[in-house]
Amino acid sequence: MGKQQFLRQIRSFEDLILKHTEKMEKEKAKPVPYDSVSPLPFFAPHFSPVIKKVLTVFL
Repeated sequence: MGKQQFLRQIRSFEDLILKHTEKMEKEKAKPVPYDSVSPLPFFAPHFSPVIKKVLTVFL
C-alpha cells in the first residue's frame, strides 16, 4: 500500500470518528460501556468488527 493511500485511509477514519462524535453530541447519548479489547472504548462498539480491527492495528 502506498503512503498516500495509507494517509487517505487514516483521514477517512478520522472523518468517520469526527462525524460519529458530532452525531453522539447532538443526540446527547450516554457514553457506551468500555470495550475491554479496544483502544477506542467510546467509539469502538459502534464500528463494525472489521473497522475496529483495522483501527486497533493503526493505533
